[in-house]
Amino acid sequence: MVKQGKDSGLPLVRFDQGETLPPSGSFIVLVDGQRAPLLPLDLPTGLKGQARERVAARQLSDMAGLPVGTAELRPFVLKGSKSQWQRAIVSATEQLEDWRARVAGTGARCAAILPDYLALPVTDQVWTLHQGTTGDAETTLTVRLGLEDGFSAPSELALVLLEKAFEAAPPEAILKLGALDDQVESWLEGLDIPVLSTADALVEKGFAPPRALEHGELSLDLARDPRAAFEALAARLKAWRLPVVLGVLALAFWSGGMLVQTRELREAARSVRVDTVAEVRRHFVPTGPVLDIRAQVSRVLAAQTSANGQEGDGPKPLDLLKQASAVIVDYPGALTSSSYQPQGGLTVDLLMPDFATLDQLVGALEQAGLAVAITTAGTAEEGGVAAVLELAAKGAAQ
Repeated sequence: MVKQGKDSGLPLVRFDQGETLPPSGSFIVLVDGQRAPLLPLDLPTGLKGQARERVAARQLSDMAGLPVGTAELRPFVLKGSKSQWQRAIVSATEQLEDWRARVAGTGARCAAILPDYLALPVTDQVWTLHQGTTGDAETTLTVRLGLEDGFSAPSELALVLLEKAFEAAPPEAILKLGALDDQVESWLEGLDIPVLSTADALVEKGFAPPRALEHGELSLDLARDPRAAFEALAARLKAWRLPVVLGVLALAFWSGGMLVQTRELREAARSVRVDTVAEVRRHFVPTGPVLDIRAQVSRVLAAQTSANGQEGDGPKPLDLLKQASAVIVDYPGALTSSSYQPQGGLTVDLLMPDFATLDQLVGALEQAGLAVAITTAGTAEEGGVAAVLELAAKGAAQ
């Protein structure tokens, strides 16, 4: 039976209960949360963007023993979150392909595919519990642990997870939607916090009204690629720096001017890419593939500058290494190697005991007057954290 989302106003379709898609109108698909769990990760604060996702994928592969590419992770970031994400929704690639295929013919009518625990009404400092069944009649408990966590699991396993979560960070109240398993009910009765059965009772206790799907959950849509189209577009536009963009704009003005509208942005970006590659091909990379425009053009310019004896008066590599070594020696770990290239600068390979120590070292290097960029960071096979840092004097870094 298709149910109505209380706050979103859209029908909720349960795939795991064999429900069919509505013939018209928008809808939200809910899938068994056991097939799309929300998993915690241990990611350093210094990592951002694609580098953070690569390290997260490596950690997931190490934890679950899964080959790379067999699972897809989606960073868990809700509306208004200001901190770096430390959790991700993880699903098997084959399972995601099946879900996406089932809604492929509906176009924009499918507002999102979400794990069932994200559809529970929730408010800050309150847990929400609901018991249901999957398609094979297995009893499951669906739980939202405040705004930042949640899960679905068989009742016995769910009780273990609830006990551990309560020991780590107990809520101020629990909202129980309907009757639960006897063991779970018995556990709730032993708690020294309010356990309420309605949203109105929760509000009477002074809590904000619990809402479903109003905290940015729809942005975690499993039907779409993990990197939304606007993020990919922004990354491409950011990579095409000022000189190339100005050249393309000049070509556009010569051909009769350019009118930019929001609905034309995607097509304009595709055109910019084609023209940019043509210009790069003519002036910088006459042969071979054009894969990374910024990096390839920078290498060519650096090589030309070096050949003309115009490398500048920046700090010498040995001076940079000496300055960095004076800081690194005060931290546990080891500097395993270093290298320098005119176009790439000074690079050091480190083996640190953990991500926290790596973050402390990066901060100390910056306080010592160095500009630091984390190129890669991940779990080393022999233990600890292997990282590659790019170093430059702050005055010379751009």
